[in-house]
Amino acid sequence: MKASDLRDIFAIATLTGFAYLMLRSYRIRKKKERELKDFAHLQLF
Repeated sequence: MKASDLRDIFAIATLTGFAYLMLRSYRIRKKKERELKDFAHLQLF
């Protein structure tokens, strides 16, 4: 393998990991918002 191949693989792995972390944090944030909304709804009604 050439150094450029390794660099490409590393770049793809880095981008994939970054996208995964962003998606995970987005899902966790949405879940918290949803739980908060449900809790507020139960408090009101």
